[in-house]
Amino acid sequence: MKGNTIGLVEAFKQGAEEAGHTVEVFNLQRMDIHPCLGCLGGGRDSKSPCLQKLRFTHGSRRQYTG
Repeated sequence: MKGNTIGLVEAFKQGAEEAGHTVEVFNLQRMDIHPCLGCLGGGRDSKSPCLQKLRFTHGSRRQYTG
């Protein structure tokens, strides 16, 4: 990756890691993120998880909620 943004991200990451923190960088351009479908069906219970949340968390090590 090239560009100003990734340069800033890498500098911040390096500084945070040198200070003893763990940093995980997500490249949002390469992630399959979509807005809510408004289906009113997903996420009500464990048997009907939100489709968009599943797409977002697939491939990442952590699950984030929005």
